[in-house]
Amino acid sequence: MSKRKDDPRLMTLAGLRRRGVTSTTINAFVRGIGIIKSYGSMIRLERLEYHVREELNKTASRATVVLHPLKVVITNLEPSSIIDLDAKKWPDAPVDDAPSYYKVRWGRTKWHQRVNFIKRVKQVSFFK
Repeated sequence: MSKRKDDPRLMTLAGLRRRGVTSTTINAFVRGIGIIKSYGSMIRLERLEYHVREELNKTASRATVVLHPLKVVITNLEPSSIIDLDAKKWPDAPVDDAPSYYKVRWGRTKWHQRVNFIKRVKQVSFFK
């Protein structure tokens, strides 16, 4: 076996592809580097990570999870009232692209992350 082939720290094209980096990301990374005139120049890993994040922002769906739930009931909303809101699947989703959005149901009862809700309540002046 070759050490070069099996070493996971080496940044080979095959190694990047094996780790799930798309060809679009690799091409954007190479275009971003440009032409290098010296053989001793080092390219920081953060440059590749930037291009991976940019690609994921365009293609990866997001999900919301409540780990420590707190039940919140909105009292001035009718119990049968349900509103469907559009939410972006990723931050840079195009406004005019329907598949870039998904529906979120908004009703009288909501579950919020306990820590975030308590922080917001403490920020209101009459609780200080």
